[in-house]
Amino acid sequence: MFDEKEVYQLIFGVFLIAYLIAFPTFTLSSSLIAIIFAAVILIPHVVAHKIVASHYVAEAKFKFLEWKRYGLFEDSVFKHPFPIWLVLPIVTIFVTLGKLKLFAIETFDISWKPYKRIGRWFTELEEQEIAIIAMAGPMVNLFFAFVAGVVFSFTSLDIAKEFAILNAWFAFFSLLPFGNLDGTKVLFGGMIKWVFIFISTIAILVLLHFVNVYVTFIIALLLAIIVGAWFLRVELPPKTHRAPLGILPGK
Repeated sequence: MFDEKEVYQLIFGVFLIAYLIAFPTFTLSSSLIAIIFAAVILIPHVVAHKIVASHYVAEAKFKFLEWKRYGLFEDSVFKHPFPIWLVLPIVTIFVTLGKLKLFAIETFDISWKPYKRIGRWFTELEEQEIAIIAMAGPMVNLFFAFVAGVVFSFTSLDIAKEFAILNAWFAFFSLLPFGNLDGTKVLFGGMIKWVFIFISTIAILVLLHFVNVYVTFIIALLLAIIVGAWFLRVELPPKTHRAPLGILPGK
């Protein structure tokens, strides 16, 4: 499922996320908890991309988010990709004194072999299929947020609530429609899909701080449905009234 390069990057990604979570208090206990949190946040997210990609007879390869182009011209590219996955989170965590943990560090490359998709509607991977593959990772994080929220509602353990919020934040940053993040792939696969999951994530993030976890997810779902329905109404073509066959308009 993972090649050697992916394994090394995944390990480094776990430690980077753990660093962001634990900053600025690096005690032994907080560091160990941060590493466990980071592993459970990142690894299932990446595995979800791979499992759903395999369902569509494709392969999703984990990689760090990089900045390759700095202009609109064909040759406006960096000789070596800029490691935005490392620089931006580290700079942000220092500037905000640990208040903003920028988890936008990962993406994936998708590849497929058309001859292996013979028997499907299209031998080429469709944008909506890529969107579903991209959604899989954030959906896993939102599921973990829900489970952790349920645990918190029964036990009042602050660590469970923290884990829920961290998963929601990771989903939020993954779904931003910038660069090669998951959100861009979801958006290209359909505005409704992206609006639904992104509004749900924002609502969950806000409500987890204030209300019961069950109420949080119900309200987030309803809000996402309302906003998604509005976007669907806007995107649908206007209705046209056609006269019955054989009858000319105005006759």
